[in-house]
Amino acid sequence: MKFDATLTWTSYEPHMHKATTDRQRRQLAKVVAHAKGEVQADLEPVLASLAPDPQYHEFGVFADVPGDTGPKGWKAVVENYEQMVECGSYVIESIKDRLMIDDEQIVTDGRYRQILPAKVAKEMGYVAQDDDRADHYMLSGITVVFWHFDENEMALGEDRYVLDKSIEPLAAEDLPADYPARLR
Repeated sequence: MKFDATLTWTSYEPHMHKATTDRQRRQLAKVVAHAKGEVQADLEPVLASLAPDPQYHEFGVFADVPGDTGPKGWKAVVENYEQMVECGSYVIESIKDRLMIDDEQIVTDGRYRQILPAKVAKEMGYVAQDDDRADHYMLSGITVVFWHFDENEMALGEDRYVLDKSIEPLAAEDLPADYPARLR
């Protein structure tokens, strides 16, 4: 199976020309570094992009859980990212099909795929607790993300909407070659 986590940040490249002011270019560069840090499990650039009190508003991340499930505040956001790295849910391929930008915000939408260990897929409600079909699952869908920035060009968090999701068992031989050994 072809799975390219680098698309999570390289798919911004066709949109870079849309940043027409220095502020927009700096903010877009910050978002690209954030995305790269997320999928490389390097939290330093992720956290360096955020304002002191980030607010994440996430809708549709968990199966059948309505409302906003995003972390609020520095401590909760840091813990959320640390948990993503620990449990392996950071293995994401996210392609930005569209991007809109102005001096206050960046909006992206596109397709994503996320490899989830079975334990995580169960915790997120995508797989029944007694389902032992696979050790890993591929979650796919569409995501729309709104990034808002403060006067210092720091991200105030993310407003993320996840739609049209599906999940399929993923055989061990279909895991990407660079999939972390500790998660196999």
